[in-house]
Amino acid sequence: MLHDIYDKRRHKRHLFFHKIEYCLGPRSYYDICNGSSINISESGMCMYTIRRLDEGEDIEIMTALPLPYQKATTRWVVKYSHDLYKVGLAFKSALSP
Repeated sequence: MLHDIYDKRRHKRHLFFHKIEYCLGPRSYYDICNGSSINISESGMCMYTIRRLDEGEDIEIMTALPLPYQKATTRWVVKYSHDLYKVGLAFKSALSP
């Protein structure tokens, strides 16, 4: 119950530990980046990646997800360690109210 009081997200997060392949623009098999997801919801996903993403940067997710979204926008980035970033993503079709 305490979690519900402090969590102001629109959708409940679900644990989702998977390898995520993504690219930074039009789909290009030569510029595939890798990440590891932590959780997912109807509106977004959190993952770790060694590639620094910028807030507002769009990515295309190449890994099949349990939701119909394949494009996302970076909402926040936290440098987790020397070469690892924790990234919050909002799915593109989930951005509209």
